[in-house]
Amino acid sequence: MANKSNGPIADDPIENPQIQLNADDVWNAADGMFASVTLVHDYIEKRMDPSIVMLIGDRTPKENYVLGLYYLVKGWMQTLKKLNEPKDIQAIMTCTRSMVEITVDLIHLHKDETAETLTRMVEFDRWQKYRSARAVVTFYGRFDPPQAVPDKYQELEDYFRKNQAGAERARRELWPNINNPQRWSGKNLLDDVKTADKLLGHHIEQETGSSLEEFYETEYRKLHWYVHGSGLSGYWNISADALSLMCAMGFWWSCDLAMLCFQVILTEFKITKADEELHNEWARHRAARGIAFLERAPKLHSPGTAQALDAARAEFAGPAFVEAKPIEDDRDR
Repeated sequence: MANKSNGPIADDPIENPQIQLNADDVWNAADGMFASVTLVHDYIEKRMDPSIVMLIGDRTPKENYVLGLYYLVKGWMQTLKKLNEPKDIQAIMTCTRSMVEITVDLIHLHKDETAETLTRMVEFDRWQKYRSARAVVTFYGRFDPPQAVPDKYQELEDYFRKNQAGAERARRELWPNINNPQRWSGKNLLDDVKTADKLLGHHIEQETGSSLEEFYETEYRKLHWYVHGSGLSGYWNISADALSLMCAMGFWWSCDLAMLCFQVILTEFKITKADEELHNEWARHRAARGIAFLERAPKLHSPGTAQALDAARAEFAGPAFVEAKPIEDDRDR
C-alpha cells in the first residue's frame, strides 16, 4: 500500500529504531504486566463475587459445574497475585497452562444446550478418581506373589472395588474404543481448542488478540517447558531478562483468559441482561490494563504512544469496573 502521507514508513529503521532494553526496563515491563493481575483480582472482588452472591433460587447441575470452574479461575488468579518475581516462572506458566484448559472447558459447557458435555465432564472427574485408585490396587497386585494393599491405602482399594463396575460402564458408553480417556471429550486438547474457537467465534480474538488455536500452536506448547520437570528446554542459554519477559507474558495471557472466562460465566448466568453497559465495562477494564502497562514501561513506548495514552485516559476516565448492582435472577426455572 502506498504511503499517502509521504512520511516515514512503518519499517523505517531511522523512525522506528530497535528498542534496547536493560534489566530495569525488563523489570518495568514485567511489573506493568503484573499490574493486570491486580486489576483482574479487583474485578473478581468487586464485580464477579457480588454478582455470583446475588443469584437466587436453586441452581441446575450445569450451573453448579460452571461455578466450580469459576472458583478454579479465581483460585489461580489469587495464586498469580503472589507470584511477582522471575523465580516464580514455573508457577506462573503452570497458571497460564491451566487457564487455557479451563477456558476451553467453560466454552464447551456454556455452548452445549444439552446435558452431554456436563455428563461427560462429571463422569470424567469420577473416572480420574477411579483410575487413580485402580493404579494403586494394580501396583500391589503385580508383585509375585501379589501383595495386599497397605492399610494406609485401604480407602483407595475400597473406592476401586465399589466403583469399578460403574466407572467401566461409563467409559464404554461415553468413550467407546478408548481404554484410557485423557479428556472428558475423548479427544485431545487441540481438537477441543478448535471446537471452542468455532463455538465462540470472533469473541475470543476480540478479547485475547488471537484464536485459541493460534495461541495453542504458537505459545501453549512452550508452556510445557516450564511446567514439566524433565529437561531444560525453557532455561538452556536463556538470559535472566528473557525469563522476566516470559513471566510478563504469562501474567498477560492469564489475565486475558480469566477475563474471557468471566464473560462466559456472566453470560451463562444471564447477568449480562441486567447490565447493558457490561461490554463497555469490559472495554474499560482492558484499556485500564493497557494503560497500567504503558505507564510502568515507558521505554516500550513507540511514536504516537503518548497521544494514544492520553486519549485512552480521557475516553476511559471512569473506573475500570463498576460495583455490582442488585440484579434480578433472569434464569429460567
